[in-house]
Amino acid sequence: MTEIGENAFAGCSGLTSVNILCDVGLLPEGAFADCPNLTEATVAAGSIPARLFEGSALASLNMGEGVTEIGSRAFAGTSLSEFVIPANIPVNGEALEGIELSNIRLSADATDEQVAEWSAALNYPWYDRICRVGEESMLVKMPYEPLPEDNFEFDEESRTITAYVGTAVDVIIPRTIGGVPVENISYNAFENTRDYVHSDMETNQKEGDWVPMRCVILPETLKSIEDSAFTNCHDLETVICYAPLETTNKGLFSECQGLKKVVFVNGVLHMDNYLFNFCKNLETVWCKNQVDRIGIQTFGVTPMERLCVNAKNIDMSAFAGMESLKELHIRGGVEHMSLGAFAMLPSIETICLEGIDPDVMEDDWANLGNSNLTILVPEDTSDEQLEAIGRKFLSSMIITDGVQVKRGTCSMPEDPMPDIAEMLSAYGI
Repeated sequence: MTEIGENAFAGCSGLTSVNILCDVGLLPEGAFADCPNLTEATVAAGSIPARLFEGSALASLNMGEGVTEIGSRAFAGTSLSEFVIPANIPVNGEALEGIELSNIRLSADATDEQVAEWSAALNYPWYDRICRVGEESMLVKMPYEPLPEDNFEFDEESRTITAYVGTAVDVIIPRTIGGVPVENISYNAFENTRDYVHSDMETNQKEGDWVPMRCVILPETLKSIEDSAFTNCHDLETVICYAPLETTNKGLFSECQGLKKVVFVNGVLHMDNYLFNFCKNLETVWCKNQVDRIGIQTFGVTPMERLCVNAKNIDMSAFAGMESLKELHIRGGVEHMSLGAFAMLPSIETICLEGIDPDVMEDDWANLGNSNLTILVPEDTSDEQLEAIGRKFLSSMIITDGVQVKRGTCSMPEDPMPDIAEMLSAYGI
């Protein structure tokens, strides 16, 4: 035999396994594509041609150390239950298209750079990355037993909880209802837990007409929660969110007067406008990793005295009305910051800027005029940067004199995630 043609064995239903002990690069593209019963293969060495096993039933692969490259769509659409990518293989996400991400790993010796490159090539979601052998996914799954499914009205087509009809005050939302993943929560889903009696709204509601929900735990399957879904849930004290939300949407917890503690276990990209607005008992907000944006009045009129934020973008009035706030620490990595974020902070004493380029600061009228406020910047800040920051804060009427911008120790240790088990023990969870 001197030559094997392209797609030579493609669609061959009698083929169940194949051992390629020669240089696999000698085979043509698509040689074993769409073989419906081909479940096992050994590839010893060489550059794997494009589409070699595409669309086949391949479930088990023994790949030798001599393999140097994987061609485009070589394993696309296969049923591989485990695929370990050697660290020496060039990045090619198309080669593994259609394989469950949880079935793909990198060899244990892969570098952090390779992890990042393969994660991008395989389109991993923002909250996770490809694992090396021996590692676990970054996504933390909700470990608590949910309420029975009949506590919720659920639209299977949109995968949306439309109503909570239970009476439990500690609500653990299920991952699935009727076998369908729970992905969304509608605006009116928790209408029966809203307390309008103690709000500024006119209402016919009477004392005791609502379920005094005090704790809610959200599963990692959730993708979206509609605007203001928990607004006016005044009895709500604790929220543990395992859902890695793209956005909180607007006013999610606004006017929750009893809310004290919120933990975003897997992070959130956008803390949207009015997220905690008028949460007058808020004590703790913890979020994994940096957020992309903190919106308008995200923390408006909350009582915290100390706040550390890690965000790429900070909108105007983000902290407006935090009358008790004394110390505000802003991590590095900011790409845009409206200086109007610092309006209406009458008690502020220190704003720590952890290495923020003055060019990303947008002048906005804050009208604070606080002569006792210190703007603290890192020791290695240049004279030019120091003066530029001073001009920005002066022009926005935050300080009264440029000398209020000072070099100093401007680092703060990372706050560890709160002890969730301890927090929930108060509710018997």
